[in-house]
This record gives sequence, C-alpha cells and structure tokens, in this order.
Amino acid sequence: MKKDNIIERLNRQQREEIYESKLRFFTNITHELCTPLTLIYGPCEKILSYKNTDNHKLSIIALRAFSVTTAISSAPAGMGG
Repeated sequence: MKKDNIIERLNRQQREEIYESKLRFFTNITHELCTPLTLIYGPCEKILSYKNTDNHKLSIIALRAFSVTTAISSAPAGMGG
C-alpha cells in the first residue's frame, strides 16, 4: 500500500513537471513569435497613418502580422495564449 502511494505521488509529480515544462515552452515560443510581429506591425501602422500613404503591399504586411499575432494570442492555454 505504502509503495503504491509513493509511486502514485511520484507519477503525479512527474506529470506536473512535464505540464509545467510544456507550458514554459509554449509561452517562450509565443513570446518569440509575437515580439518580431509587433516590431513589424507597429511601424507599418505608423507609416500607413501618414497622409498620402497609399501602399497596398504595406497594408497587406500589417494585416498579416496582426492576423498571426491574433491567432497566436487566441490559441488554447498551453499552446501559445
């Protein structure tokens, strides 16, 4: 009985450590993806806000960066959000 409790406790602890490790991994990946996207999106929006700026390609870049950032942010917990 005691041995079973010890094994169960060790298994539970191992599962928790694996979960925490996965969560850290996905949190780090999310950060690594969102940071450069933000650095792309921000300046694009700034340039597009200037008068007489009609750059269709720049609009597409900003839209794609925003879309990917939104998708990453709305991912299920532990998978990027």
